[in-house]
Amino acid sequence: MEAGRLVKKFKAGDAVIANAGMGLGAYAEYVAVKEKTVFPKPEGVPFEDAATLPIAGLTALQALRDKGRIAPGRKVLINGASGGVGTFAVQIAKILGAEVTAVCSASNAGLVKGLGADHVLDYRHQDFIATRDSYDIIFDAVSSRSFRECKKALTPRGVYVNTLPSPSVFWNIFITTLLPGKKAATMMVSQRAADMEWMCEQLMTGRLKVIIDRVFPLDQTKEALQYSQSGRVRGKIVLKVI
Repeated sequence: MEAGRLVKKFKAGDAVIANAGMGLGAYAEYVAVKEKTVFPKPEGVPFEDAATLPIAGLTALQALRDKGRIAPGRKVLINGASGGVGTFAVQIAKILGAEVTAVCSASNAGLVKGLGADHVLDYRHQDFIATRDSYDIIFDAVSSRSFRECKKALTPRGVYVNTLPSPSVFWNIFITTLLPGKKAATMMVSQRAADMEWMCEQLMTGRLKVIIDRVFPLDQTKEALQYSQSGRVRGKIVLKVI
């Protein structure tokens, strides 16, 4: 790492975790970033694991805690539980004391159970909206179901959170803010030092683990993107500068 002349917290050679800006990451060997989006990488946390935290990890934490107002004993459903954000969300929800229902394919049931999920629904054969169960938080980590659909499965004061801002989502947020009862929310991740410290602490103490499906060298970015779009990814894909 190099450091600009105005940088105060870091020096050249420091091991860091960083967000490239706009929440989109970067496919580059070198990138300039703002100091406020850079955090120390704890010794013992592999670089591959650290790279997953600024977007996927913090998205899961902030969606459940800040948007969903998670608390011990709350019933949480995570749609897309075996994906990059979803695998973090399952674990974070359990750390924060929730009862977790994970929605994924049957082939990934063992994975999410191993991460702590209390119940698993196979989306190919079980529609969580059609069941009689209701949830305090529905976190749609893959943004495949709308608030209009999901509100049927929410408790009277339940919260729906997705990860893909859209005009319809913002409209639902506006309407539900004005009315009592069920709420809609969407996630735009914020780079907060306290949140990154919390995530790193969970990793260092073994309460949280990063699920990485594959690590691709930087010159195979095209192949990594194709695999990402295949619908078969378990956890995160990481690009590595070799």
